[in-house]
Amino acid sequence: PRRAVFGLTQLPDSVIEPPGNDFMAALDVVHRARRRLLALHRRNQSSNRHYVDTPYQPEWLYSLACHYGAKVLERCQQHNEAVDMYAMLLGMPYAKHRRGFWYVRSAIDMEHHGSRGDDSGLRSAWEMCCRGMNDRHVRTGDRMDLVLRAWKYQTKLAAKHANEFENGPEQWSAVTARWRAARFVTHSAILGKPTNRAVGQKSRFFGYDNEHVSVEELVIQHYAHEVLPTGAAVGGDEWGGGWQGIHCENGLFNMLFGLLMWDVIFAPVPNVFVSRYQSAPLDLNTDSFYEARRHLIEQRLRD
Repeated sequence: PRRAVFGLTQLPDSVIEPPGNDFMAALDVVHRARRRLLALHRRNQSSNRHYVDTPYQPEWLYSLACHYGAKVLERCQQHNEAVDMYAMLLGMPYAKHRRGFWYVRSAIDMEHHGSRGDDSGLRSAWEMCCRGMNDRHVRTGDRMDLVLRAWKYQTKLAAKHANEFENGPEQWSAVTARWRAARFVTHSAILGKPTNRAVGQKSRFFGYDNEHVSVEELVIQHYAHEVLPTGAAVGGDEWGGGWQGIHCENGLFNMLFGLLMWDVIFAPVPNVFVSRYQSAPLDLNTDSFYEARRHLIEQRLRD
């Protein structure tokens, strides 16, 4: 039943970090979730049914349970089992928005907990990063992380085996090219003087007007200045830009998206509207949204 699936996906902190580090209950949930997900996946493959990847599907929810389960396995020092869990998840079409995280964690586990005494773990980590870089479902932030990690592993391998790297120059050159492109992404570090450091409380800072402000308000003040006060930023950037900004948690972008894509959002796509009381399709905010409406979205952008 759907309620039981939701229970599996919770894995609260009391289970992930139980008193006395007794992880037996958590591991039992992990293994049950994995068996159920494999059974569902086999059923989908045999029936060839159309699957819509939404948070309301049992496959998505069991994938989420296994996602948390891999973290439990890592906490239990079962890193090889965690890598197997990530490999299983990457071999399925569910919860695609987490694929980048699964590649990254697999590479980390392979690097630090692979075979000792040789470079096989490092090579496996490099290969995993390369796979993730070429996965079209991996999102930008995770892809950037994978590029930087692949470059780090590649540099270590090159230092030891300059003429022996097995995968040839093509993939090696691809990693180098992406790393060089990533280096040119600009970063700004804003220096703020905190007014509190209490755990569990929202951070507050002294603003440029000496009033107590949130981190978002501090950033708005930073970019509103034409010329920044001395010591307000790192990296020699003395010009704020004179921007005007508001703190709206993406509200404006969501509103513009809704107005521009209204007909696309409510297009008659199969299996995404199951109740007259829905205010949005079930696959909104998932990777399936674009795939199911690709031609409509591209036509609207051309218009």
